[in-house]
Amino acid sequence: MVFLRNLNSHMPTADQNQLIFIEETGHTYQRKEQETAQALRDLVLGWRNAA
Repeated sequence: MVFLRNLNSHMPTADQNQLIFIEETGHTYQRKEQETAQALRDLVLGWRNAA
């Protein structure tokens, strides 16, 4: 998590970025497909509602 926060701090849009954590998964999100899909859905709906 510290790595992701550090990485984000170097991005030009850091204040607009949102880090989403899906617990107990590896880099391929195996067996976390539903949680990943839900997180992405919520993110996109948030963008849509903000527009």
